[in-house]
Amino acid sequence: MFRLSIFLIFFSFLLFSCNNDDDSTPENEPANFYALAVGNTWEYEVSMYSLSQEEYILQDLIITNTITAETVIDGETYYTYTTTSEGTQECNLCVEDIGNDVVKDSLGYLIKDNGTILFSKNNTEDYQISSNTWGDVFGVLQEGEVDVETAAGEFVALQNDRYIILPNGELGEGRDSYLIADGVGMVVKTISLVSQATPLYRITLKSYTIAEN
Repeated sequence: MFRLSIFLIFFSFLLFSCNNDDDSTPENEPANFYALAVGNTWEYEVSMYSLSQEEYILQDLIITNTITAETVIDGETYYTYTTTSEGTQECNLCVEDIGNDVVKDSLGYLIKDNGTILFSKNNTEDYQISSNTWGDVFGVLQEGEVDVETAAGEFVALQNDRYIILPNGELGEGRDSYLIADGVGMVVKTISLVSQATPLYRITLKSYTIAEN
């Protein structure tokens, strides 16, 4: 009887240990909110706002963003985006705004190698993106999640808004939205002029490929 009791206790201990190991495995897997991995590729459609028609017109333009390199700098991992475009129409502003960056995920922020904050997924405090002769650009995480539908599918995303403080201290009319879905990457982004309330360009996800780790 004594031996049987010891066996049952030992068996219970093993079972408990195995269950604990199984439960802890998902928690040990690293999160990748910004979908930073070499080989990940995104294709985007570009629509331009027409003042005469008062609606967005889809352009003959596809922008492709691909993570092509992973580099460790001072112990931190950075990812390089290589950006190309094709079509009969052009938008250099769009290509420059969303691509050819070297970035890292740091404490919930998406940060360029020059220290510029591009996105926040946790902190709702305003952050400065750039300082220019025509005004300072700031970003801020909006509360809650946003349902987004694009040609690539339906997503639940976090949204950062971007706004401008003019040299005279006033708020500029232009305001942009930058939406990222967890583990997918950027799904929507708008680009505005300083003096125009309606964004000039709307960039939306057309298709994407997430490489297997």
